[in-house]
Amino acid sequence: MTKEMPNQSTQKQDEKQKKQDRLAEALRANLKRRKSQSRARKSTSQASSKDT
Repeated sequence: MTKEMPNQSTQKQDEKQKKQDRLAEALRANLKRRKSQSRARKSTSQASSKDT
């Protein structure tokens, strides 16, 4: 029984680490998407201001 406890603890730590990795990846993807949207808006507004 004492041998099972560390395994369960390790398994929970692995699950937490995987979840944390997924969340970090999602955050990076979200930030990248927001930056590209911001750049697209800037280039669109600069192009329209040059036309007028």
